[in-house]
Amino acid sequence: MKTCICVLFLTAISFLNAQEVVKSTVTPSITIILTGDIQPGVSGDSSYKYDRFLRKKGFDYPFKKVTGFFNKADIVIGNLEGALTNSKEKRKKRFTFKNLPVFAVSLKKAGFDVVTLANNHSFDYGEKGLLETIKVLKEENIMTVGAGKDENEAYKPAIIRKNGIVVGVLSFSDIVSGNIAAVNRPGVSWASSFLLPKVIKSTKERVDILLVTFHWGEELAEEPNERQKKLAYLAVDSGADVVFGHHPHCIQPMEEYKNSLIFYSLGELVFDRQKREQEIVELIVKKIDDKTVFDYEIIPIVILNNQPNFIK
Repeated sequence: MKTCICVLFLTAISFLNAQEVVKSTVTPSITIILTGDIQPGVSGDSSYKYDRFLRKKGFDYPFKKVTGFFNKADIVIGNLEGALTNSKEKRKKRFTFKNLPVFAVSLKKAGFDVVTLANNHSFDYGEKGLLETIKVLKEENIMTVGAGKDENEAYKPAIIRKNGIVVGVLSFSDIVSGNIAAVNRPGVSWASSFLLPKVIKSTKERVDILLVTFHWGEELAEEPNERQKKLAYLAVDSGADVVFGHHPHCIQPMEEYKNSLIFYSLGELVFDRQKREQEIVELIVKKIDDKTVFDYEIIPIVILNNQPNFIK
């Protein structure tokens, strides 16, 4: 009996050791998807053709051709250009974007984990619209960055742990229309050259890879301006591993700077627009001997019938 137990015990130990060896050879890795602007709607009712189209097709419709791809990734990030609110009190400006709060459900179904709100349309329906947007996204377990009830919330990073890798996401807007978040004042996070280094450095200390996104540049400009380059280099010098942007509504070049990646503009993901090529970026992040390494693939898409389509 003792011999049998001993044999079983030794066998168990050998099996455990074998399992440990196998485990130690596995390289932790994750996939992250970066996307551009998402226009949820215009008025959220039947006043505009785009809204009537979405109501007819359903709010899941814009994402149908990318949902399968997104749901295979570990983290999906997009920029929401508009409010998700029942409020009808829009600000006086040329373009205002919104949809009903239920649009958040479609974002979750499509695979989004983080939504950036630092842009010039998050405040289209004022403080009430912004805070309701944050609330309904959180109810769907979608993290928000770049806006909040005060400056602490607006500049707070999203931190996600996946497969032993810690990812940080920060969002800033250089194009502001509405409140800049402050003490006891809701608003968006501003791309201040004074604040950026402090926020980025403190976040980098807590993560393995830091992604910083900007709403910046000039609409329809196919090249980044000097302000974009200045902010991008400042972000990398402060600790950003990947910088990506939106707002120009078209693709801008990417560059490698000090072992970091800068995608100046990915363009749009979902927008009331036709036959314009845009981009999605897939990041492959690995942790090797406590060192984080990453690679990328640029995936071209084109918006057809208000849907992003992969270009084959």
